[in-house]
Amino acid sequence: TFDFARKIDELGLRVRFTKIIPEEGKFEIQVYEKPQQAKDWLVFKSIEFPYINLYWVGTIVMVIGFIISIFRRKKELTT
Repeated sequence: TFDFARKIDELGLRVRFTKIIPEEGKFEIQVYEKPQQAKDWLVFKSIEFPYINLYWVGTIVMVIGFIISIFRRKKELTT
C-alpha cells in the first residue's frame, strides 16, 4: 500500500494525492513544504500584590509634596 500523506523528511516536503481524472487518464498530487516551526515565546508571570494601590498613593503624595516644596522655596528666594 502507498501512504498518500507520506512525509519526505530529508527534503522537508510532504506529498498528498488529491484526485484522479479517469476521462483524461490523469491524477493530481500536491507537493508542499512542511510549515516552519513557530518562534519561541517568552512568557511573563503576572503577580497581583494586594497593597500596590497604597504604594502608588504614597508615591503620588510624595511627588505632590516635592512640587509644593519647590514652589515654596522659589517663592522664599524671590522675596
